[in-house]
Amino acid sequence: MDTQKITTARILTIGNRLKKKEFRNIDTVVYELLENAMEQIHLVSYVITDGAMWLVDLIEKNLQKGRSVKFIVNELDPSKRITDRLYSMSLKYRDFDLVEFSKRYPGETIHAKAIVVDRRKAIIGSMNFTWGGMVGNHEIGVLIEGPDVEDLAYVLDLI
Repeated sequence: MDTQKITTARILTIGNRLKKKEFRNIDTVVYELLENAMEQIHLVSYVITDGAMWLVDLIEKNLQKGRSVKFIVNELDPSKRITDRLYSMSLKYRDFDLVEFSKRYPGETIHAKAIVVDRRKAIIGSMNFTWGGMVGNHEIGVLIEGPDVEDLAYVLDLI
């Protein structure tokens, strides 16, 4: 059997009550994926807040290295510092596609939460890009590796 064609899934968690087994932390895996990205990153979340500035730092680090990044968020909150930072990055980096879903598609909402790196690895989970969603809440996610991740990247390409 050719293991290159098998998609694998591993459970990720955040929150003390979800630590009954040796599940990896969602935030740790997100950090590793973004640190090791080589070409392309897709991110989608209903919301992002200032508590996820570390995530935006990693996004910008990848943009500085020439990777392309598509970040889809339902709607940015103009009262947040992170919104100014994302807008600034969208002007500075040609390979940064910032999509405010509800503005691009009025009357519609995106509630998905996912990160896809190099069309090979992805995290799909319940977490928003907030301090609570990445550190403080009890959240569950799945790390997916393999050819099926290409299909997820394709879905995000459509937005």
